[in-house]
Formats: sequence, C-alpha cells, structure tokens
Amino acid sequence: SANYYGNDEMSSTDEVKIRQILQSKQATLNIINAGLDKQQLQQLSIQPQYKKHIAKKAVDKKTVQSISYMILSFLMYIVILTYAATTAQEIAAEKGTKIMEVIFSSMSATKYFYGKILGILGVILTHIGIYLLGGIAIYPFIINLDMVSKFKDMIGDILLNLVSINLIYVVLGIVIYTILAAFFGALVVRVEDTSKAIQPITILIIASFLSSMVFINNPSSMIVKVLSYVPFLSSFFMPIRV
Repeated sequence: SANYYGNDEMSSTDEVKIRQILQSKQATLNIINAGLDKQQLQQLSIQPQYKKHIAKKAVDKKTVQSISYMILSFLMYIVILTYAATTAQEIAAEKGTKIMEVIFSSMSATKYFYGKILGILGVILTHIGIYLLGGIAIYPFIINLDMVSKFKDMIGDILLNLVSINLIYVVLGIVIYTILAAFFGALVVRVEDTSKAIQPITILIIASFLSSMVFINNPSSMIVKVLSYVPFLSSFFMPIRV
C-alpha cells in the first residue's frame, strides 16, 4: 500500500502515473509471492493480439466519395473563379452607357438584373454541357484502354456518386457566387477597377477551397460542422459531410 501526505491535492496526471507505477510493482510482487515457474510466467506475459480486417468495398467507398468530392469541388472552384470576373465585367461595362438608358426606359432595374444573372448562368450551363457531351463522346474509348480498364468499376462508382445531392450544393454555390459578383460589379465606376472589386470574392473562394481540402478526410470535425452552415462556405464544406 502507498500513502500520500501533502498540503495540497495531487494533480490527476501525477496521481495516474503513481497508480500505474504501483500497479506494476504490485504485479511483480504478486508473481514473486506466487512462486510461479517459467512456463507459468510465459503464460502471464502473453499480450492480446488485435488485428483489423476492413472490407475492401468499405475502403473503396471512402475513396470514391473523396475523389467525387474533389472533382465537384475543383469544378465549382474553376467555374466560380472564371465567371465571377466575367459577370462583374459585364455589369460594370454597361453602366452609364446609352444602352442602359434605353433598357431602363422599357423595364425595371430588377428585371434587368434578374435577366442578366439568368443569361450568365445560361452561358455557364452551355459551356459545362459542351464539356459533358465531349466527355460522354470519348468515354467509351478511354474506358477500354489497358491502363484505365482495371479501374473501370471505381470510375463507374465515381460517376454515379457525382450525380448526388452534392451536385445541388455545387449548383447553388455557383449561383450564389455569380449573384455576389454581379453586386460587386454594380459598385464599380470604371471597368478597369473590376479586378480590384472582386478581390474579396476571389480570396473567399480560394480560402474556402483550400480549407475544405484540408478537412476532406475528417468530415466529423467540429470545424467542418460549423463552416457547413456559414453562407458562401457551406457550398464547399457541406458536401464533405454528405
């Protein structure tokens, strides 16, 4: 037995260490007092064996989800960076021109703004659609290549996983950032100042994209849970949790 005498309480860390030392010493004394032979001592020294057996499908599923998220996130990152500048420039270029006077004489500014946003989103969808059609056209040829065919099942799972609820977050993210870029473009007086005006958007997009890549394998993190509800960040972080 051991007794502790002191003026203050011992810290929990020190107490745990002392208990571990005492347990080790007591175990040694128990073995000596029991008079055990070598064979019995060997039996007592046997440690439990722990082995992990993870199903291959479970590992593949996690890999597929990670790759699918990276593809969607990178797609959203490229599209937003490309068209945020285009949107702001389009809005800024038409400010103060004769054309705007004619347009506003026949419709309200609200309808014009909505029409401009829908037009830009239509351009984005058209460009993405062209790339999709091109990908669908060359897919049968690429999938049969020797270096690609062995990953055929995984590629199929990735393509199926792309068409999920995560795609909704990507679309909403593109729409939200496009509208935000249009607002920033409306604040610009000269077209030359457009790049400066959208710098906050660019920084926000890059920061969101890079930080989401850090937590891609840790969806249960509290940071991910909090940021997935923050506007403009949720489009990057919510798909990690899905």
